[in-house]
Amino acid sequence: MLLRRLIRSPRRARAASAARTDAQRRPPGRPTLRTDLRTACIDATVAVALTLVVYLILVAQVRSGASAAVQVMPHMVHTGGVWAYSLSQAAGFAALAWAWLTILLGLTVASRLCPRRVRAAVERIHRSTSLTVIALTLVHALALLWDKMGDTLLTVLVPGAQSYAPGRLPQSVGIIALYLDGVAVEGSTSGD
Repeated sequence: MLLRRLIRSPRRARAASAARTDAQRRPPGRPTLRTDLRTACIDATVAVALTLVVYLILVAQVRSGASAAVQVMPHMVHTGGVWAYSLSQAAGFAALAWAWLTILLGLTVASRLCPRRVRAAVERIHRSTSLTVIALTLVHALALLWDKMGDTLLTVLVPGAQSYAPGRLPQSVGIIALYLDGVAVEGSTSGD
């Protein structure tokens, strides 16, 4: 009995190996979602600041009467949906700027133009900006729930569910882009 406990069976060895956590199996220096989220806090702060600046500009346009959106949809002002629509526009603008930055960083790493000693840092920033793009895109989509234009959770998360025909294609493309970005981020942070 004591001898059995001292000698590990192959089954126990496999079970012990399988019980190791992902962090124990991951080689040192390998990126994880947790480290990417920590890094994303800095660029998310800058992205929120950009969103706030754009939001304030849009609200100033609404108050001055120079907003094209309010001229086309004047009922939005009377129902109180302007803040949500303006927030959605501001978050969408910031998401577009961050997506451009993310692509630029990714191309820099992939093209090997980046010196070897800074490549890891550029790749880490690339991954964190992609997480910020997802967050900004979700704010962009979910803010539409409060704009008093009739959007629901279904219409902002399911492609083709929009009842407004002119907006169906662009909104569907945006929803699909959000899902593809999520797949790309998952692929870059999971183990190979």
